[in-house]
Amino acid sequence: MKKYLTREDVDRILNVDRNKRCATQIEIKIIQNAINERATKKGVLPEDLDQKDMIEILKELGIPDVEIKTIDPPKWHI
Repeated sequence: MKKYLTREDVDRILNVDRNKRCATQIEIKIIQNAINERATKKGVLPEDLDQKDMIEILKELGIPDVEIKTIDPPKWHI
């Protein structure tokens, strides 16, 4: 399981065709800040956030109908 969001991950989250455009550093920073804010609010490290937290963060960023499929519990480290 990856511990960092790559530009490709962000493109996927933003539903952008990676062959047409890569997410900008500003877009990546927006997601990073939202993850860090949530972690601070909960009093945990970013990598300790669970799927529910990540889905809520993405919905708050305007990405509805998010479903994260994974076998291992995710660890988000930004």
